[in-house]
Amino acid sequence: MALAIITDCDTGGVRNVGNKAIRYKPNHYESWYTKGNALLNLQQYPEAIASYDKAIEYKTDYQQAIEARTKAQIQISPQLLNS
Repeated sequence: MALAIITDCDTGGVRNVGNKAIRYKPNHYESWYTKGNALLNLQQYPEAIASYDKAIEYKTDYQQAIEARTKAQIQISPQLLNS
């Protein structure tokens, strides 16, 4: 439910909602992962990768975040090659 609410927001809304959860409990890996997913859906790949990195920092074996970060990195790679 929370992810659906976050992904329906504009970019500013995503940051605000995600940041509120993270401000409340900054080491909560799932909040960072959820924020990463919302940013990924908005094609904000560098920001998504940074959020996934934080999730992985707090839970190093968080496979879902590792896979999602890889997905975001794959999306950003063609952009780097074309620049």
